[in-house]
Amino acid sequence: MVKVFDKKMRKNLCLVNVYGPAQDEGKEVFLTELAQICYENKDPMLLGGDFNILRFSDEKNKNFRPNRYSDMFNLIINSFALRDLTLNGGLYTWSNNHEDPTLEKLDRCLMSENWESLFPLSNLRKIPRYLSDHNPLLLCTDQEKIKKNKTFSFENSWFKQENFLPKIQEIWGRKVTASSAVERWYIKINRVKKFLKGWGLNLKGQVRRYKHLLQDELTKLEKREESSSLPAGLLDKKTFIQTELQKLLEEEEEYWNKRSNLNWLLQGDNNTAFFQKVGNGKKRKNTIFCLQKMRNP
Repeated sequence: MVKVFDKKMRKNLCLVNVYGPAQDEGKEVFLTELAQICYENKDPMLLGGDFNILRFSDEKNKNFRPNRYSDMFNLIINSFALRDLTLNGGLYTWSNNHEDPTLEKLDRCLMSENWESLFPLSNLRKIPRYLSDHNPLLLCTDQEKIKKNKTFSFENSWFKQENFLPKIQEIWGRKVTASSAVERWYIKINRVKKFLKGWGLNLKGQVRRYKHLLQDELTKLEKREESSSLPAGLLDKKTFIQTELQKLLEEEEEYWNKRSNLNWLLQGDNNTAFFQKVGNGKKRKNTIFCLQKMRNP
């Protein structure tokens, strides 16, 4: 649990990250702790994560009857007037990844009444799972985003593009009229930069569209899997999509690794979130908030 202060709204917020025990032995203690958190907290609160408890019979694609832990969980939700956010994009959030899969809704987000008053447009979306047995969940409050100008940055992943080096050689080899070697180099480097800025944005757009296409196809397969087992051909297609998405994730990790300016983590480790934090921290450190005018002596 973490308490945060929203400067814009001047409100305290409570965020609770949840991981419930998978075995029945620990569920009663877990639910008792959950009720205690809800009782003691008066701030707008959001609870999200893997609760490892099913509320209703339709939260599993196979036979399930709500048990006493389901009843206790529902009692807590109703007693503290929590809102179980509707899941968009599918019915279940976990799969055992078998040929005839067992699917369950183990992950969810609960919000208090005063959280809903602050963020009435809060919504929850299921994102296709790549290699994990859980689907990531994306919570949006639909707050206004601040648009920022993007600066040019050279990306190491460009070297993987077949036409990258030939195109740079062709641009660098174009004739330049200049009075000195330094001016000639300056013109050439600016030509390359101008090309890479547009080419990089175009490439980024292509990758983003390809990623969205793969995610959409994976979502369709997961929805079909919720009603019946996938045939062998579609299972192979699902594996291919997950492999392609994993490659795109590795490229994102490389991007954030470069931005964080750290070299000591092993390549291939899934440290994207860590790189984002370090990179954003580096940006905050280098930000100039104001310039102080020097007085004349």
